[in-house]
Parts: sequence; C-alpha cells; structure tokens
Amino acid sequence: ALYRDGCKASQPLSSGGAEAEVESNEEASEKLVASGANGPDPTTSIASSGTSDTRSTSMRDAGHTAASFPPPVITRRLRTALSSSIEAPASSRTRVVSASWVGFSTGYRQRWEAIGEIAHSCGAMFFLDAIQGLGVLPIDVADSPVDFLAADGHKWMLGPEGAGMAYLRKDRLEDLRPHGVGWGSVVGAHNFGVIDFRLKEDATRYEGGTANMAGLQALGASLAWFAEQDAGHRLASILQITDYLCERLASIDVDVLTHRAIEPDGHDPCSGIVTALPRHESPEALRKRCLEANVVVSCRGGGLRMSLHAYNNEEDVDRLIEVLVPSS
Repeated sequence: ALYRDGCKASQPLSSGGAEAEVESNEEASEKLVASGANGPDPTTSIASSGTSDTRSTSMRDAGHTAASFPPPVITRRLRTALSSSIEAPASSRTRVVSASWVGFSTGYRQRWEAIGEIAHSCGAMFFLDAIQGLGVLPIDVADSPVDFLAADGHKWMLGPEGAGMAYLRKDRLEDLRPHGVGWGSVVGAHNFGVIDFRLKEDATRYEGGTANMAGLQALGASLAWFAEQDAGHRLASILQITDYLCERLASIDVDVLTHRAIEPDGHDPCSGIVTALPRHESPEALRKRCLEANVVVSCRGGGLRMSLHAYNNEEDVDRLIEVLVPSS
C-alpha cells in the first residue's frame, strides 16, 4: 500500500500502465532477485531462527495441492514496478510504503526487507504491519529497513485485545505530525496546572491518554513468559505442526490454498496460518460445525483459515480433521 500525505492511494501499484503483478511460481522462479545486477537478496535472513530446522520438506518442496495462492515473491518485474511507481512523477508525493509481514488470509510470509529497501531507495519511509508475525517470527528492527511497526497483542503474542505496541525509529520521529495527542503526550504530563504544549522527545508522545492498565499487565505477563522460552524452538514447533496439518488436509481431499513450498532461493513463506478450501462443503458450513465442536477456525480469503500456535499438537489437528470429516 502506498500512502500520500496521509491518504492511501486508490490506484493499483503501476507505472505507465504496467501493473506490479504477482507472478506464478514458475514465472517467479526464473526472476527471483538473488544476486547479480540487483545485488544480493536482502531477504534470506528472515527465516533464520538460530536453530536447525528438522522439518521434512519433501511435501513442501514438491507443492502438494493443485490450488494455491500465487506467492507474492519479490521478482525483478515487481521490484521494477514498485520502484517506478514510487519514483513516477504522479507518485512523487509518496511518503510511506506499508506492507504486511504475514498475510492474514493467505498466511504467506512476505519478503518485507526487500520492500523496505525499495521504499528507502525511492526516498519513502517504510511501515510494517507485524500483527500476524510478531511473537513467532524473528525480527531485529534496529538492523532492518523498518521505520515504523505496529501490532496488537492478542494474536501471536497471546495477550488480551486492546493492548498492543508500536515502534517508531527515533530519527523518524520528527517526520510525523501527531494526531490525537493528549495530556500524556507532552513534557511534564502530570503537572496539570501548567499549559505547555511541548511534545515528549520519544515515542511516548503517542501515548496520549490513560493507559489500558489491565490489558498492559496481561500483555506484559505474556511477553515475560515469551522471553523465558526458546524463540527458535517456538517457531520450529509452529512450522512442524502446520506441516502436519497440511498433510492431514490433503488426505481428506481438502485443497490447501496457502503457498507452503520453499522457494528456489531458500525463502520459507510459511507461518502459523493455513487456509484451505473444502471441495464439497462451504467454508461457512464447516466453520459452524467446528465451532459447535469447540474447534475455533475462521473464514478468510474464500476458504477456511486455521491458525496454529506452539501449544497446539497433533492431537488437536487430528480432532479438527475428525470434525471436518464427520462419521457417517
């Protein structure tokens, strides 16, 4: 998404009528930006968890379903179109490029580092929507092109709704014009007898009002628990259990829509989200049956979305499969 002066651009990402299309896996495999004229691929470190990955990749390497979302990989065509769109005279006011770390409906793990570098090369800032990745996937914002990041805590960080976080790179702070400021945004916030509209010199200027204390306490407890765990093991567990889910879904003739095949340059597009399309029943009907059996799934992207965390195991998946294929 491109933002100009605070407004999201309505036209497609294009230049000279050539849209930045998402290519098929076959087309993309021939055009992946890995090395050469465009330099080394900056996205390969995103999948690193610090531990060896012991998953079986034979199913994912081969691609086990006929139906799948086209992987939104960064290809030369996409790189050129994105750069051209930002640099084009009609788009000269582009201020911010935003991207989702993980697609909420597809579960695709985006190559956001490459997008951020393209944005910076064109003079734009880069915002990462991290809600479907933070808490599971590794990131070091200090060593990345991320200028701004935001995520609610109730997804993969296992916190309550209404308590989240935002990151703003310090050297970008003065590039923004705050909206919705409050008493907590200013220097001397607790000195209510003095009117002095000087904004705080850090990101707390955006914490304008009274905080959601109960929500922040709960989120803090969750983050403290996360800090005690092995992050690499947590990610490996999630990828293993979602691989198992895909195998079980394929065994009952359900098409996995989520792109799971490891890409030619080694990029792993997987996350904890798997979306599938039943062949003989609507996703809505299946979701209703699942909820009646106390199995929580969602309808997203035209299919049935299943989100598995590190606490899920094969017994949970087997129970889901039993509900999807009830005994006659």
